[in-house]
Amino acid sequence: MTSGDRQAAAAAPRAVRWYVLLAALVGGFAWLYLAPPTTPATWRGETMGTTYTVKLAVPLDDDDHAAVGERIRAELDAVVAAMSTYEPDSEVSRFARAPSGVPFELSPHTMNVLRVAAEVGVASGGAFDVTVRPLVEAWGFGASGRHEGAPSEAELERLGRTVGWAHLELDPARSTVTKTDAAVQIDLSGVAKGYAVDRVAAALDARGLTDYLVEVGGETRARGQSDRGRPWRVAVQRPGTTALAVELDGHGVATSGNDKNFWERDGQRYGHTLDPRTRSPVRHRLAGASVIHTSTAHADAWATALMVLGDVEGARVAERERLAAALFIADGDGLRTETTRAYEGFLARREGADREGDER
Repeated sequence: MTSGDRQAAAAAPRAVRWYVLLAALVGGFAWLYLAPPTTPATWRGETMGTTYTVKLAVPLDDDDHAAVGERIRAELDAVVAAMSTYEPDSEVSRFARAPSGVPFELSPHTMNVLRVAAEVGVASGGAFDVTVRPLVEAWGFGASGRHEGAPSEAELERLGRTVGWAHLELDPARSTVTKTDAAVQIDLSGVAKGYAVDRVAAALDARGLTDYLVEVGGETRARGQSDRGRPWRVAVQRPGTTALAVELDGHGVATSGNDKNFWERDGQRYGHTLDPRTRSPVRHRLAGASVIHTSTAHADAWATALMVLGDVEGARVAERERLAAALFIADGDGLRTETTRAYEGFLARREGADREGDER
């Protein structure tokens, strides 16, 4: 790992509301944007309990603007319909009620997300695990509502029997998933936002629009150039300090953290990032992790996995997997940033980058 603390324009983080109430495997950091409020074509709205922004570098006429806006909305709604834990008729909710041993048919959206999750789950040694949902609920960070109080060891032992990739059997050829126990549930919050970003970007690509920025609840993807004629610039907020500015072209970036969603009891702080291997909130020095990837879904999942792994194991895995990753590590009273060489290649280096505003 190499170190680099490069500052970009400081800005206040945007609060992120995720439709599973920031379940265990989802980032708590916000993305900041160094940009004017609008570009020649801009769409904003709400989705998945948070907000989204899409920007193009070129203007569109009224009819095209409306058509693109409708397509953006359709892509986002499809992800919600498949993966929301708040919607009782979503695929994820229906799977939670499904019996064991019976193949459950999935939409291409959900199967794609599960395949990404499985890939990162195996590569991270189980640090990323979508079956963690019962533990998320038990620790008070789930869709059933916030509560403060640690579950008993007996309860964790009981719930832990249904947590783990071994309880899911994926059949991509038939687009089905089968659970080994009726109590198994899945939570896709650690990858769904990134996947939604990729879906919107693919829709723009299909229309021949190649200069855009897409953001959903902080996870961001950009292609081409902004209306200023240079790569889109995104600022990654580090907790308690300034931002890292990164330039993206055909890549997605996601950040996970533990500084926003937590509760305290008897002087002990419990964050929403849970380690499925220990069944408890993580306890290490890593305050946040940022990952850049050609797939925003992969970036989303890997950022969460690194947060679970921690500063030492996370750094080792990031190097082994050749990830473009930045780790924000609590070091005494301060925060230091360690970046892999691949991540450094995306850092904005233009003279004056720390002072002047740039594209979102």
